[in-house]
Amino acid sequence: MEAVSRRKALTMGLALAGGGVGAVAARDLGPLMGSQPGFHHPEPARAAMQRRHLPNVPLVTHEGYQVRFYDDLVRDKRVLINYIDTHNLPNASVVTANLALLQRLLRSRVGGKGDISMYSITSNPRQDTPDVLGAWARRHQARPGWLFLTGEPGEVETLRRSLGFAYADPADDADPSAIGAILKHGNEAEMRWAHCQAQADARQVALRIVADFGPDPSVPRDPQWFCSNSTVAPLP
Repeated sequence: MEAVSRRKALTMGLALAGGGVGAVAARDLGPLMGSQPGFHHPEPARAAMQRRHLPNVPLVTHEGYQVRFYDDLVRDKRVLINYIDTHNLPNASVVTANLALLQRLLRSRVGGKGDISMYSITSNPRQDTPDVLGAWARRHQARPGWLFLTGEPGEVETLRRSLGFAYADPADDADPSAIGAILKHGNEAEMRWAHCQAQADARQVALRIVADFGPDPSVPRDPQWFCSNSTVAPLP
């Protein structure tokens, strides 16, 4: 009987000790665990990315329409984004011509009911007005689904830096050719973003984008779509 009593006493002591530790943990860790009033849940990752990197700045299209960058152009979309300065010749012409070829390679996926949108934002908004960008788009035979955008200089600069079209070296950061060398592509809903060279071989860029975005959702999926060159149009 004595052994049983000791066992019971030991068990009771451990239980009390455990309860005491639990009470201390609940009291001290409660604020960290969210059990206390006033606890703030972490910001959702998508909302944090939008706030930091996809500011909802106002812009104007080359057709003269007022838009908001996040709400109207990026939210829930697959997008291609680059920066241009139409007064930075010949670099801007070479890049735009390459992207025009890229648009043709992606066929109906850009424009109309396609699932990809293309945006070229000026890094020189003081000179690249909607009229200037409209003439530029016509010169390079841009098709529907590809917008050229400008806006207030401060807003455009905020957007450029938020999107990552910026360099630590001041000389590179002030060079429109360096800024225009980047083509960013992303799936906003899935929070997946990457970039490549805007002057890279257009077919290789197209294949990379298709590999990232997946096959055309309007076309029955070929089980081997990811290794088939038919996912992009033949070169003209």
